[in-house]
Amino acid sequence: MSADYVARGLALAARPAPYKGLVATRLNIPSLINSAYRQVAFRRWHIARDAVASIQIAFPNWIANNVALEAGSGGTAIFRAAIERLDGTIQPFTWGGTATSPVVADGGQTPLSDSLPLATPLKSGEWFAIRGYGEFSAGIILNSLADSALGSAGDAVEYAQSGLADKTVSGTISATPTSVSFGPCLIVGDTRRASALLIGDSRVKGGASAPGIDTGDAAGDLGELARSIGPRMAYVNCGTASERLDQFLTANARRLALATYASHIVANYAINDLLGNRTAASILADIATLAESPSLKGKPIAWTTIGPRTSSSDDWTSVANQTPFAQDGERRTLNAALRARRVAGLADVFDTAAAYESAIDSGRFVVGEGGEKVTSDGLHLLASGTRRIQRSGLVDAGRLTRPT
Repeated sequence: MSADYVARGLALAARPAPYKGLVATRLNIPSLINSAYRQVAFRRWHIARDAVASIQIAFPNWIANNVALEAGSGGTAIFRAAIERLDGTIQPFTWGGTATSPVVADGGQTPLSDSLPLATPLKSGEWFAIRGYGEFSAGIILNSLADSALGSAGDAVEYAQSGLADKTVSGTISATPTSVSFGPCLIVGDTRRASALLIGDSRVKGGASAPGIDTGDAAGDLGELARSIGPRMAYVNCGTASERLDQFLTANARRLALATYASHIVANYAINDLLGNRTAASILADIATLAESPSLKGKPIAWTTIGPRTSSSDDWTSVANQTPFAQDGERRTLNAALRARRVAGLADVFDTAAAYESAIDSGRFVVGEGGEKVTSDGLHLLASGTRRIQRSGLVDAGRLTRPT
C-alpha cells in the first residue's frame, strides 16, 4: 500500500461528518407586515457555498422586529417556489409531492420542502435565485432590506391585494426599486461545511434597516458580519433593527429554531442595551444565559466587540470633533471582558470594534485616508466601515470550523 494512498485515506477520514445544513448566502427573516396586501411574488438571489446535488427550502409566516419581537403575520399563508439558474433553467419545489406548501399557521413556518434533485448540481460559488409566490390571509410579510443591494437586475418583489399573477415557474418578476424583499429563511442540503446563524441588531442586519447603513457589495452581503462571513460560508442573517439582547432573550424561539441547520452562532448584540442604560455586567450575564439555551446545545457561539456611538460637529470627518455617548465607559468594560475571553459560554470573540474605532477604547470612529468617513449617523457603519472590518480579517470565518 503506497504512502500516497494512505495519506489520501487519512485525509478523507479526517473530514467533518456530513449534516443537513445551510448551503447558501443571503438568507434572512421578515421584519414587517403590510395588511394592505395579501399576495406577493418574489425572486431573491443567493450564492451556493458548497457543491450540492439537491436542496430543500422553507418559508416563514412570522416576523421579528424590536416592537413585536417575534410574531405571526396575523393569519395563515401558503407558498409556491422554484429555483432559477443563471442559464434560465427553472425547477419547482414540492411539499409532499404537491406544488403548494401546506397551509402555514399564523406564526408558523413551512416544513422543509421535498428534497429537489437538481438537473445540474450547484457548484460552490454559483449564483442562483429562489423565486415564488405567497398568499396570506391577513397581510404579507416582507424584509426591510433594499433591492438596490444588487442593482436593477437583482432581487425583485411584487405585491397586491388580489389578482397578482403567480410567476413561480415563468414570467418576469419586476425588479423596480424598492426598500423591501422576500425569500426563504432556509436553503439546506447535505454538507460538511460550517455555516452560521447571525443574530444581533441593525449593525448585523445592514441594508436599509436604518439611515446610514452600508449598501451591499457585489455578493449582496450586508452588515458587519455577513460581508466577512458570506465569502466563506452559508448564513442566515437574523439581524433585527433596534433590538436589545434582553429583548431577544424573551422572544427568540423562531429565530433560534433556524440554528438547527447552522453549525455556528455569531452575535453582536449590546449597543442598544447600552443605549438603554444597561450595565456591562447585566449584558455579560445575558450572554451567558443565551449560551446555555437548550436550542443552542453543541453550537459554538462567537460574539463581537461593540463599536462606538458618537455625535459629531463635522459630519464624522474628523476624530477630534466626535463626542462619545454617555455609556461609553460601560461599552469599554464590556469589550475588555470580551477581549479577555472572560465570558462564560463563548467559543470565540471577533474584535470588530478594533477595525473602526480610531484607537482601542477611544470611543470614536476612525476617519480613513483622505478624510473618508465610516459613519454618517454615529451609530451605523457605511459600506466603507464594513469593508474595513472585512479587510482587517478580524471576523475570521476560517475559525468557524466543524470537528472531524
